[in-house]
Amino acid sequence: MAKELLKAHGKPPREVYLDLENSGWVPPEVVEAMIPYFNRIGYGHPSITNKPGWEAYEVVYETRERVAETLGIKEINGVVFTHSGTEANNLAIMGVGLAKRKNRGKIVVSSIEHLSVIFPAERLEKLFGFKVV
Repeated sequence: MAKELLKAHGKPPREVYLDLENSGWVPPEVVEAMIPYFNRIGYGHPSITNKPGWEAYEVVYETRERVAETLGIKEINGVVFTHSGTEANNLAIMGVGLAKRKNRGKIVVSSIEHLSVIFPAERLEKLFGFKVV
């Protein structure tokens, strides 16, 4: 299918890739830096209590410390890694909404926003009376 599309439309003069919703290009230096982790503990889950899990937990913990230090965050538990953009959006919007629920202001959402932003905003509107505009 892709070959047929390229044949029908010809090769573009320059590729501009804008579809980063689910994945994107990984710079070679990032791939290189990750190889030791994939080779050593790539199958360990940091929540599992076995040797690969403990090794993975240690790497996640050290990474959390480095990110916290880099961003000037005093509590490393303030650094949260999520599995997806949807999870990150939900966590951020619900977190701010819950923290500001007594002030109940406006939540501004663009008309072309992703559902992972719209749904938590609407939920805050329903639960706490925020005004979504």
